[in-house]
Amino acid sequence: MWGATPAAAESDRERVRDLVAISEGDPLAPFALRPEKRYVFSADQQAAVGYLARLGIAVASGDPVGAPASWESAIEEFVLAMWARRLRVAVLGAGERARGIWA
Repeated sequence: MWGATPAAAESDRERVRDLVAISEGDPLAPFALRPEKRYVFSADQQAAVGYLARLGIAVASGDPVGAPASWESAIEEFVLAMWARRLRVAVLGAGERARGIWA
């Protein structure tokens, strides 16, 4: 529970690469592709939250990548998944569009 997050599957990384490519106006989107990132996808798979979990905290970095219409679902799936793992949730670098959803 308190250790490192398991590695992301290559198929997840490919899906996120596609979502980053369609992310408009987000200069931080490419950071979702860093090798240490893990992902939670929206229910429709059109958006994803990149995160890293350490020491009981799951830190999401930036806004979700992908379709803005699916961001709320991606954030909800992320929060629920982290709570199920008994991790606290934090977010760094949320933009104006996602800030209200995170709140």
